Amino acid sequence: MKLLKKLKNYSFMDICYLISKRLYERYRMKRLFTNKYEFIDRSCKRKNLLLIVAGYQPYYWDIVLERVKRNQQQFTEPLDVCVCVPGADGTVLKEMCAYYEWSYLKIKEDRLSLAQNIAIKLHGDAEWIYKIDEDIILSDFYFEKMKKAYLSAPDFSNLEVGFVAPLINVNAYGATPFLKTIGKYDAFVEQFGPLVVGLQKPIHLSEEVGRWIWEQSVPFDQIAADIADKNADKISVCPHRFSIGAILFKRDLWRDMGAFVVDMDLAMGIEERQICEYCMNNMLGIYIAEDVFVGHLGFQRQKEAIHQFFEDHIEQFKNTVDE
Repeated sequence: MKLLKKLKNYSFMDICYLISKRLYERYRMKRLFTNKYEFIDRSCKRKNLLLIVAGYQPYYWDIVLERVKRNQQQFTEPLDVCVCVPGADGTVLKEMCAYYEWSYLKIKEDRLSLAQNIAIKLHGDAEWIYKIDEDIILSDFYFEKMKKAYLSAPDFSNLEVGFVAPLINVNAYGATPFLKTIGKYDAFVEQFGPLVVGLQKPIHLSEEVGRWIWEQSVPFDQIAADIADKNADKISVCPHRFSIGAILFKRDLWRDMGAFVVDMDLAMGIEERQICEYCMNNMLGIYIAEDVFVGHLGFQRQKEAIHQFFEDHIEQFKNTVDE
């Protein structure tokens, strides 16, 4: 009866609009989430959650996941880990999750944002959400130092935190401070010219540039230790779109965005554009922890060349820091 009385105050067009709005919202939520997935839950309802988006580059998994496990053990806070597999065959990853005692989430659709939405929803107690891709090499104490950077970031700027990212070598923003920190920026300019930021620039497209940067990035632990020492507690603000292969954000940000957008026609990079746009539009800082070094194993056109470099120098990617 109350609803009928309320509707009397609306015109026919108003009622049609309200109905269509409600139907659209139900449709939108159905796209953002799905109940069609396989989930093996090994979580412990922890406040910290790591999402690993994986499934297509199995030649990196042993090194990448072993480094994640080491960092999980180094973290002074409890951390749940969930490997998210959108679309690909997850058989091997399921076995690796059992070995490492991590949760495993598999969806049929090749939609990275959908997999992450489901994982975050399933881990309802997680407040701090770390996310990495399967081609990210972590340095030691990654989780500890990223959390510290997030909490101290507002001291470096008057911007509230949107998300925090580490210093990434093959990255439009990170390449310049990385090369300057290790004293190789002038050598880069001499060989390739100015390191210009842009989606259509060599840092994203050139196999030669990607491989050269990786040549400066190994032995990985030695380079990471050098950067941690030279850039101790250094934080900067990225003024443009950032590649989100490795980031830390809070659940509130994901909720306030209305979860990650799921597009039926576009899967790759849609959540990256969304989170960066949201931060820019809402004046939230994209902070870079410049003392936390990680390696990115290349953008799409660089994949083959960097994979070969990885295979040729695999010993230099293995953890060499003493316990």
